Amino acid sequence: MIKNTNNLAASLDLSWAEASFAVKDRGSGEILIEEFLPMRAKKSANLLKWMTGVLDANKLEMAEVMSWALGTGPGSFTGLRLASAMIMGISYQKPEITTRGIPSAFALAASCNASPGDIIGVLYDGRNKEILLYEVKKTETGFVKPEQITTLSKDNSPALLEKHRFFVAMDKDRNAISDILGNKISEKTKFCPHLPISELLKLPEEQPAGSVSELEYLRPAVFVKPVEPRELKF
Repeated sequence: MIKNTNNLAASLDLSWAEASFAVKDRGSGEILIEEFLPMRAKKSANLLKWMTGVLDANKLEMAEVMSWALGTGPGSFTGLRLASAMIMGISYQKPEITTRGIPSAFALAASCNASPGDIIGVLYDGRNKEILLYEVKKTETGFVKPEQITTLSKDNSPALLEKHRFFVAMDKDRNAISDILGNKISEKTKFCPHLPISELLKLPEEQPAGSVSELEYLRPAVFVKPVEPRELKF
């Protein structure tokens, strides 16, 4: 049984079809909870209920969480927006609760044994026979995100990947990475079965962070102009 505390920090991610939730004791730094749950389509409406249930099972309460770190992508448009809205709702008009948005890719990069100055290539299946490269630089105070996401194909990948010592990706993207980038890159890549969300809670306080509303999507949302109503003639 986990000892109750009123000084908790939590991290949450819904950048793909699985929710990741972690809680730590801010006093001791101990990770108390790290849980994952597949969450697609309509099931995402149960996100808050699931998180509350996880806390209840560990004799903890949502009201005890005084700090939130949200994974801001890159990832799914719908999942990122849902998680962002939920954290904004939890912290609304509660100045005692702090929130910060941190790229979900930093959790993957943090799972690598990188040193300051190293560039970690976080890889994503971009569909359409493309791999998306999110270049994360390790620093003394955490990580720095890239200015843009790079699109890789079988033709351009060798030259763009030479400077990376580390590659990391979700296990769900293993086959696409192997098919498009080849076995050499695939064998160098660390594949994670889940997004290691507790890593966001281990980042130093000096880690630059943004708002929980500053989200990054793997593919930009497409706006479709509504069809103009036709004028009916009688």
